[in-house]
Amino acid sequence: MTDDAVRFATKNGKSKTLRPQEFLRRFVQHVLPPGFVKIRHYGLMSPAHATTTLELARELLASEDVTKSEARPAKELTWHERYSMLTGDDLRQCPRCHQQSLARVPIAGPVPSDPPDILDSS
Repeated sequence: MTDDAVRFATKNGKSKTLRPQEFLRRFVQHVLPPGFVKIRHYGLMSPAHATTTLELARELLASEDVTKSEARPAKELTWHERYSMLTGDDLRQCPRCHQQSLARVPIAGPVPSDPPDILDSS
């Protein structure tokens, strides 16, 4: 490194010489903004899954396991039924007692009370 040039090693044992401004411009392009995290090897596309889980996922996507004799077409299934069909888990079954007792019901929000009358002159 000098005042006029920065020399650095590249791939395959080569080296490159740049002006300091150009070196910093290229270097800063690799810096992530605050709060961002670089994830290179994650999920099905990671090298660890390339020959195992990824191939299985491709086979499952390509296969026609759904038979034509279903009572209702897949587009008419509720999301609970579709989830159960795909995973084998029933979301309505209680994880503790294993009874078919779980149901989603709306919960009413807090009832607003009337504000106190501050301007009451009595």
